[in-house]
Amino acid sequence: MSSAGIANIQMTIASGATDSSIVDVGGSLLVGVMLPTMTGATFTIKNSVDGIDFSTVCDDSGNAYTVIATDGAYVALDTFYTAGLSKIQFISATGEAAQRVLYLATKAAA
Repeated sequence: MSSAGIANIQMTIASGATDSSIVDVGGSLLVGVMLPTMTGATFTIKNSVDGIDFSTVCDDSGNAYTVIATDGAYVALDTFYTAGLSKIQFISATGEAAQRVLYLATKAAA
């Protein structure tokens, strides 16, 4: 646990891949992500309750919740869309040119 009750969880996207490793954030609120240099300019999030069947996280209009991948930045996520997630994957818009390590910021759910 780090400051203000925020925990950091590591997630990896392999070189040449678009899909990240699966990370269990169940019981926590996903509030942000620290990004390295990314090949893809955007990413989406998939969620699963069982770690097998994944669905794209969508906004209230039914569109995929899309995050702009700003290289080397901490990107705050809209908790309206990330509340209640369980086992997640980030999906890069483009195959990554090298392995990427991302750090998810989570906060204990109230």
